[in-house]
This record gives sequence, C-alpha cells and structure tokens, in this order.
Amino acid sequence: MIIISSCMKEEPRTSDEVLVSITNECRATIKLYNYDDGRQYLSDIFDCSYVSMIAINVKPGRYKVRAESFSGRSAEKIFTKTKYSQELNIEF
Repeated sequence: MIIISSCMKEEPRTSDEVLVSITNECRATIKLYNYDDGRQYLSDIFDCSYVSMIAINVKPGRYKVRAESFSGRSAEKIFTKTKYSQELNIEF
C-alpha cells in the first residue's frame, strides 16, 4: 500500500485592508485621494503613542496618499491597492 499525501496551497483571502505606518514622525494626518478623479477618499490621524500601524479599508484601485505631520512636513505616495491586504509605509 502506498500513501501519497498532497498539499493544497491555501489562497490568500481577499481584503480591503491597508496597514499604514509612518517613519520619522510620530503624529500625522493621513489623507487618501482617488488617483483617477482626485477626490478625497478618506482621512485619518496616525499617532505612534497609540499604535504602530493604522488599518484603513480601501477598495481596489489607484490612490494617492498625502501625510502631513503636525510639525508642518508633508509626504506623498501613489500606490495601487490590490484585492489582498497590503502594508504601506510613509517616510518623512
């Protein structure tokens, strides 16, 4: 008798989650814009004294993220959200 075991690769689950982290700043306002039409999609505040990452829910598509620190610095990044969970780091 021969027993052959097979492995089934588990497909990642789809998710609207984007985990956003900030480097070189502790507090910032994060604004997310739809890249195609320029309209603001959502806004949130990142504060490293509470969490190291914030989770935002975003439908798949292209977006521009603009982070503005409370000290007046800003950073922008364009990213494409896929149908899976992603991480996004914004560096000042």
